[in-house]
Parts: sequence; C-alpha cells; structure tokens
Amino acid sequence: MQCDRQGTTEDSYKQRPIALQDAIARSGAVKKAADIIEHVVLTRKPVFAEK
Repeated sequence: MQCDRQGTTEDSYKQRPIALQDAIARSGAVKKAADIIEHVVLTRKPVFAEK
C-alpha cells in the first residue's frame, strides 16, 4: 500500500494505534472511567469534575 503523504506506510498505521493503546492504558483513564460509572450506578448521583 502506498500513500502520497511522506512517512505514511502500512506499518505506521499498525504501530500508531498500538502506541495509543499503550498510552491510554498507562494513563489510568479507563479505570477512572469505570470507577465513575460504578459510583453513579451504585449511588444514582452525579460525579462532578475534580478541581
């Protein structure tokens, strides 16, 4: 597969999502989202943003 953009290859399309997935996993955002959802379901009260 060839693309007109410089530096864009089929391999880069495979590697970028993997790097993004790793960054998301390291950030802890998925666990935090699950904790928020669990809190809302159990308490039926909203969760406000932290300051």
